[in-house]
Amino acid sequence: MPSTLDTRHLRLVCAIADTGSATRAAGVLHLTQSAVSHQLRELEDRLGTRMFLRVGKRMTLTPAGHCVLETATHVLAELERVENQVRRIGVEGAGRLRLCAQCNTGYYWLPPLLKQFHRTYPQVDVQVLAEHTATPVDALLQGTLDLALLTDPHPDPRLDIRPLFRDEHLLLVSPSHRLAARSWIEPAELAEEHLILYAPTRGRGFTMRRILDPAHIVPARLSYIQLTEGILEMVKAGLGVTVLQRWAVLPAIRERSVVPLRVTRRGIFRQWAAATLAGRSDFPWLGQFLAMLKKDAVPAQKDVA
Repeated sequence: MPSTLDTRHLRLVCAIADTGSATRAAGVLHLTQSAVSHQLRELEDRLGTRMFLRVGKRMTLTPAGHCVLETATHVLAELERVENQVRRIGVEGAGRLRLCAQCNTGYYWLPPLLKQFHRTYPQVDVQVLAEHTATPVDALLQGTLDLALLTDPHPDPRLDIRPLFRDEHLLLVSPSHRLAARSWIEPAELAEEHLILYAPTRGRGFTMRRILDPAHIVPARLSYIQLTEGILEMVKAGLGVTVLQRWAVLPAIRERSVVPLRVTRRGIFRQWAAATLAGRSDFPWLGQFLAMLKKDAVPAQKDVA
């Protein structure tokens, strides 16, 4: 006979220990007395020892019974907590949302949205796990994330991918730069420039993947600075040019300390998308969060001139 216990055994031990009687335990458990006696014999047979001794009219725990009771108390309390939490998810929409963005720029515009979302759904615990920024799809598939905000989405049957918005990447030059009078450039024109980028490696950079590599262009000089403000100061001083998102540099554009140029006549845009595991339907508030992202995220409002 298998030796594993189940919750009915744990509840049985708790009820008999609490009432001191199989008859009264049967009433608590809404069972017949014969059913209680049968379950108790089954439990004792499985474990090979007595759970209770009869002392007068009261059933008293044996040392083995005390051991089972102690475990039962903790296990049943934890089960009740989980059951209540799951009911809240179904009825109230409570739950947890673990997310990250595939690009660090996402962490600039996410906080105001998360604050707005929290006002509407205070029962949802939102956790931003920036440590998965470089590998968000892997984290989704491993169950470490619930939602990934992707900037390089690829079709994957294991994922539900929902387009959100686009943000345009502009070439920024100083007002005294030779290209400052232009409204757009071709990627080949960057071959003569000192290009200053945020990404620390060639493989991860959007500018490399979408602008330079397809045109087989290598800039005359390439530098990396992982601070947007530092990049802008270098460009303002005429020490190089950069490619950054329009929304991220609007203040500098408006004060005319840098000049924006489109890359190609039509511009270069990056598509943001929200990815979850395929078929997930346990977030009743997820649609509202995605609608908020699509409408109210800073890039969604600033992707056109």
